[in-house]
Amino acid sequence: MHKTLRTIGSAAALLCLSATIVAAQNNSDNISTGIGSSVNSGAFTPGGGTGASAPVTPGTIASEARLLANGSAAQQQVGAVLAGGSTQALGNALVGGGAPAAQVTALMGALANLSSNASPGALLSAIQAYNALIAAAPASMIGNPPAQISAIKGALMQISSGR
Repeated sequence: MHKTLRTIGSAAALLCLSATIVAAQNNSDNISTGIGSSVNSGAFTPGGGTGASAPVTPGTIASEARLLANGSAAQQQVGAVLAGGSTQALGNALVGGGAPAAQVTALMGALANLSSNASPGALLSAIQAYNALIAAAPASMIGNPPAQISAIKGALMQISSGR
């Protein structure tokens, strides 16, 4: 009887572990489908790959800009752009970190547009510009990305989730 209970207990533990792994894989799939897990995978799609995104409002953008203002130097640069400030420092940091100038210019324009035109279309344009920058980036930048890349990606993730 004791051996049977131990076997049942082991089976139950294995079943719980399997359920946990499946849940973790499902969550991981949602994250990796929606947003690359590292800069190396880079590109992401709003709404977990479904093309949908949370409503984009001026309040969402302003809230994210306020949060970034209290973060690292890279986050502060992104927050300043989202708050309607200059794109020069952020753009210069990206180009200095190896990002292609043409894609940086497009991304800075898309982020500036997002700050002044909080809409799903503006968010999609910013995400597409970010993805284009990642796609065009040299291997040296992907291997050692400037901190601003993660800050931009994080901000776009937060905005696309409506947080």
